[in-house]
Amino acid sequence: MTKSIFILFALSILLNVNSYAQKKSRYMGGEVELITAPNGAIVNSEVLKIASQIVYNEPTIDKVAEGVWCIGGYSLANTTVIETKDGLIVYDTGDTKEEAEHIREAIKTISDKPIKAIIYSHSHYAMGGGALVDNPEDVIIIGHPKLNETVENSFRGGGAPSAIPEVGPILTARIISQFGNFLPEEGPDAAVALKLEIGKPIAFLPANRTVEDGETVEVLGLKMQFFTEFISDDYNLTVYVPEKDMVMNNFFWPGTPNLYTLRGAEYRSPLIWRDGIKLIRNLQPEILCSTHARAVKGKELITAKLTAYMDMISITYDQTLRGIMMGMGPDELRHFVQFPEYLNETPENFQGYGESVHFPEAIYQYVIGWFGMLPNYLKLPLLMQQKER
Repeated sequence: MTKSIFILFALSILLNVNSYAQKKSRYMGGEVELITAPNGAIVNSEVLKIASQIVYNEPTIDKVAEGVWCIGGYSLANTTVIETKDGLIVYDTGDTKEEAEHIREAIKTISDKPIKAIIYSHSHYAMGGGALVDNPEDVIIIGHPKLNETVENSFRGGGAPSAIPEVGPILTARIISQFGNFLPEEGPDAAVALKLEIGKPIAFLPANRTVEDGETVEVLGLKMQFFTEFISDDYNLTVYVPEKDMVMNNFFWPGTPNLYTLRGAEYRSPLIWRDGIKLIRNLQPEILCSTHARAVKGKELITAKLTAYMDMISITYDQTLRGIMMGMGPDELRHFVQFPEYLNETPENFQGYGESVHFPEAIYQYVIGWFGMLPNYLKLPLLMQQKER
């Protein structure tokens, strides 16, 4: 009798999780306000409302400090430019030769000094360096120790970066779908975000100076500290510039970070992503320049945004493990993880690119694997036992 009560009670927990998902999910009957974008696209109103707060929707040169600019809107990635007496330092170069040429023209409007140093935030958006400089032999090119190898493996596989290079072409096809490359430019089905250009000529310049975690290097007379410990599958390089009180990074994104990306990728550990953000927060910068998000200025604002970002990642991970310990499988976990409302007050937590509903399943597959050993009638008592503790 007691066992039956346990099973019924546990079943009600699962039903409540599913009921909550149906009530809240935009894909399961949740309320969504649709509006028409300038190009005729019919979209969720939140996308247009929040996007302008977190990304550069149009070509933009944002001066964030004396001698520091964040250039966005020419590519999916931003380019940060720092002017020194000996030349310009550029963080990220665009993903194609054409993108880099547009970025170079934008740079000419802010300084007539030559680009003498390039820093790659990670193995993406590193393909335009050759179009930014006249003489690569006269440029210091800084990257993560694994950057050249990662990019070369991508070339060898003939497609997008992959855990196994030969599978790259399959991921390329999935990227095209993920970024809506075949959506029309105008009309109700049009895309409202920048598209990832595929197949255009590249101008990759390999790193000729790799750096270790915590290493300080003087770049064109400017001291920079590099951090390589916390990496995603793309080998991130976080840079701290004490003189400018600034951090350049690829951890703080304009929207929930893709702890799992729908195109497929290596497992992205939430702990690594969380700790990469924590490192930045501990540096207490006055300026935060990111590969994808708009630049943020002000120590208190940056700290608040990074803390909320960390909290969303931590809750995703912790509550997924909690659900697993309660006997839940991927289907139940998908809607089990919920967030306190205060996290939505940070625009960068907007679920417009990555969506948290996709992440618990990826964590489950990493922790447990694909095989569902316990059928529901055996899992339900485990839920109740966990509840009693």
